Amino acid sequence: MLILACAAEKYSGLPDYTPYHQMQILREKITARPMDDELLNEIFKTAIQEIRFTDGGLGLQLINGNALEAAGKEIGKCLRQQPEK
Repeated sequence: MLILACAAEKYSGLPDYTPYHQMQILREKITARPMDDELLNEIFKTAIQEIRFTDGGLGLQLINGNALEAAGKEIGKCLRQQPEK
């Protein structure tokens, strides 16, 4: 039991690279091809950790720790701006 406790303590401080890795792959896809429904779906399924409904509207928590607010304000920055349709 002591060995398991020591191992748990040792590895508990390691950062989790999984969300970072997922966002890197997604970033490459976003910058490499035009935005379509399939890519939008993948962004939503991969990047969104939590959807929050508030009095002011909607908030999204991304897996990389960034947050998007209802008024379109974001903490972080966009990878690229999409052209107007």
